[in-house]
Amino acid sequence: MHNIKAFYTSIFAKYCELDLENIEKQCYDHQKNNPSLNSSGVGSYQGHDFFCEELQNEIIQSLPQNKDKPIKGISVYYWVNINPTGSYNGRHTHGAFFGNFMSGIFYIKTPKRSGRLDFWDPRYAIVESADNHYYNDATKSLTIDPEPNLLVLFPPWLEHSVEINESEEDRISISFNISIDY
Repeated sequence: MHNIKAFYTSIFAKYCELDLENIEKQCYDHQKNNPSLNSSGVGSYQGHDFFCEELQNEIIQSLPQNKDKPIKGISVYYWVNINPTGSYNGRHTHGAFFGNFMSGIFYIKTPKRSGRLDFWDPRYAIVESADNHYYNDATKSLTIDPEPNLLVLFPPWLEHSVEINESEEDRISISFNISIDY
């Protein structure tokens, strides 16, 4: 029998080769000069209006494209996340209704036990259903272990969270939303 996968959600991940030492310095400099506009973080710094040309180029080159609908007019809005010990990010989305095409996160510093990224199944009605238990072991989320230089792209409507940073060091990442024309 043929298995037809319906309503799947694509999450894209790629390892990059960016200068993390330089980007980490830029993040801490941004923190010194910009207030935190925290929306999903608890105990963390979220500094908006950040820009890193090296990351910008990587995201634009990595953005998956449908060859029948070329993407143009790419615009990326960034913010820095610095999560010290005990901080986390609660479940949230990035507002698909605000014109965001895709969202993402780029990891800079990820000590062990500094918090994994969890994506939550948006199909609330089926997560407790018998077939989901049988075929999928009742999986309600997908967990990604953050690693330095990992770029993750996902739909802005996909609910996600970040676990508590239980390490003694900061976890540093850059989150972003992408808008496009096609």
